[in-house]
This record gives sequence, structure tokens and C-alpha cells, in this order.
Amino acid sequence: ARIWVTGCSFLSAGITCSGPSILTLEDVAIRAPGSWGLLAEGLGLILGARVEILEGKREGIHARDGGVVELETVTVARCRGVGVQCSGKGSKVSLRGAKIQENKSHGVETTKGAKAELRDL
Repeated sequence: ARIWVTGCSFLSAGITCSGPSILTLEDVAIRAPGSWGLLAEGLGLILGARVEILEGKREGIHARDGGVVELETVTVARCRGVGVQCSGKGSKVSLRGAKIQENKSHGVETTKGAKAELRDL
């Protein structure tokens, strides 16, 4: 499956991409999600640019169990958990031009063979 989302705001719910599937986001704001802002799991791939995640109850961005997140110009702020978390073999988060700030826990956390790439912060 493949979905494109452009110019939208999500209030009170985040976005999950479970694979194998592809989700492309452009000019998207996710505010006060009930859990995580973005979750990619099980070969789910989230691509995009100009994404803002604010005030999440858990992680702002989470790639797990083979999920991949690749974003440019992203803000993750005021989340109650980790700003960006990557866990499980084959999982990857790649962010360019990211602002990760004011999160209650760590800014970025990787575990269990996962990979995080942050550029142009």
C-alpha cells in the first residue's frame, strides 16, 4: 500500500505505518497525539518533508522492528517520552534539518541494532 498526505493537521492521534507499506508526508502537523507522533514498524517506510510533531504522550518518532523513517525539515518538541526512538534490527531513522527539543526524556535513543542518522541540525 502507498499513501500520500499533504498539507494536513492531525489532532489527538498520531500516524502508524506497518509494512510492507509506504507513507509520504509533506507539510504535516501532528499535535497532541494520544501515543506517538509517527510510528514505522515491520518494514513500514515513512518519507517526507516539513513535518511537525508537538506534545506527544509518548515518542515523537519511533521506528521499530524493521521500520524506517526518512524526513527532512522536521520538528519534534514537548513529547513526554523520547523525541526520536529507533529500536530493533533493521530499523532506521534518518533526519535532515531536525529540531528536537524540550522532550521529557532523551532527545534520541537507539537500541538493539537500530540506526539513527541526524544531519544539518
